[in-house]
Amino acid sequence: MKKLFLLSVFITTLSYSQITDENGTVATGVNNIQLSGKIGIGLSNPSVELDVLGEINSEKLVIAPSFTTTEGQILQIGPLVTGNNRLFNFHFYNQYNAISQTVYDQNGKVRNDFWASNDLIYFNLKDANQSEIFKVSRDLTVGSFIHMPKADSRIVIGGFGNYLLNEGHKLVIKNGSAKIEGNILTNANIGIGTDSFVDGTDTYRLSIDGKVRAHAVKVYTSWADYVFESNYKLPTLTEVENYIKEKGHLMDIPSAKEVEENGIELGEMNKLLLQKIEELTLYLIEQNNELKKLRVEIDELKELKNEKL
Repeated sequence: MKKLFLLSVFITTLSYSQITDENGTVATGVNNIQLSGKIGIGLSNPSVELDVLGEINSEKLVIAPSFTTTEGQILQIGPLVTGNNRLFNFHFYNQYNAISQTVYDQNGKVRNDFWASNDLIYFNLKDANQSEIFKVSRDLTVGSFIHMPKADSRIVIGGFGNYLLNEGHKLVIKNGSAKIEGNILTNANIGIGTDSFVDGTDTYRLSIDGKVRAHAVKVYTSWADYVFESNYKLPTLTEVENYIKEKGHLMDIPSAKEVEENGIELGEMNKLLLQKIEELTLYLIEQNNELKKLRVEIDELKELKNEKL
């Protein structure tokens, strides 16, 4: 039955090619000549069950081996490249309940392999040295993943692979936006509108070229409560006045020119402003104490005056 099926598949070649079995019997299409063994079309010495010299044109080709076999090569295409392997190989593995596909290059190197079983499925691309360049996989042990282990790997969405190639970006999204609903973690720096992270001798984790809007900003820094310590040298108001006349700004506070050139550190500036507020508080306390003393002296003078009257 198998031979009759194969003959029916290739019946369109009967008028154009000689059909011969391995015994040398030639089918002429008349007198019900029976063929046996290996069948050849277009050649007289077939080497396999069906050996065709020439092209095959068919609306349908069914290859249906039994899945009770432990392992089988269902389909092979192309010349032999290594061992029993051809350029394209399709297998099934009954013991793993799996199927696989392997593509070799002309040097017998695996360039693409695919595996599908109950607990593992993957698609893999390799270079000429058998090193992985791309893999997508689902494994019950490690979960689903895509990896591109080569150091020069990159993904470009909305453009071609050579877009911004010289800038070294691993992920490029062109003419669109990206939405990430989870956290963004990096061991390097983040730039918005800029790729410059160095200012003087300092390197900043976040650099933004543009305005920043937020409902709250929290800065960790030192604080200025040292002003209230007993050993703090509070400048006199006369010293403050003379400094302002000479420098044109408060002590310990950067000048307008310095701010224009170097900017300000929010945490440090808040500490300095608090320092000045605390100094002002000390001045007010000192003035208040002086006023109290003055009131006492005035009251004493009034009492003396009344006594004399």
